[in-house]
Amino acid sequence: MDKALLNERVISAYEISLNYQEEKAIRISSRNKYLKYVDPHCKNPILRYCHGDKKQAYFAHLTNTDCDYDRFDKNDNEIFKELRISLSRQFLDLGYKVETEVKILDHHYSPLLCSNGNGAFVVEMGDSKTTLGYIEKLLKEYSLKDIDVKWIVIGEEMLLFKENGVSFLKRYLLNESKNNDFILVDNTCSHCGKKGSDSEFYFTQGNQGTCWECHYGPERYKEIKKHRGW
Repeated sequence: MDKALLNERVISAYEISLNYQEEKAIRISSRNKYLKYVDPHCKNPILRYCHGDKKQAYFAHLTNTDCDYDRFDKNDNEIFKELRISLSRQFLDLGYKVETEVKILDHHYSPLLCSNGNGAFVVEMGDSKTTLGYIEKLLKEYSLKDIDVKWIVIGEEMLLFKENGVSFLKRYLLNESKNNDFILVDNTCSHCGKKGSDSEFYFTQGNQGTCWECHYGPERYKEIKKHRGW
């Protein structure tokens, strides 16, 4: 998990890892058991700071427990974490106020909450394991709070596919989303961008496009979308 409380202040493991002196100080706080959980309902709120060679920095429970943030963290992975970092940077550059891992709904943490003078929206992430029940439950609860939801699909790049031959989240968005399409990010995504005046955004992978628009170019992509009826 990325968030913790230190003296009633929310801190980010990723941001701490960027500075040696800050990481050194947090390790001392961790050793002295000063780091606390952000979820007020957690029964074992003491955390420890972790950062090694293979994994990005994160906080973990000092004692095993059962709480909402812990469940969120167990379903998290490195791709989701990298994507949250990339997205938060991008939307901050675009003038949005951005919060990550926010508890807007009961028993659920939203990956990203972005807001500006025109309102707010959350970014949810899913993959081949995302079910209809999970999608509809979240959409219903966000709707009750009048918050828009933008879904991002994590998976392998697909340039040609049949609508009935993809995982359910992709098919759901192809049939139910506003533009009848979906945003796909693979596990090599390195940065992201935003296009158009309607606040849609897309993702690129360095010099190699992971999305269809980046792969074909904007004009060719428009032709493909028209031909396929997207």
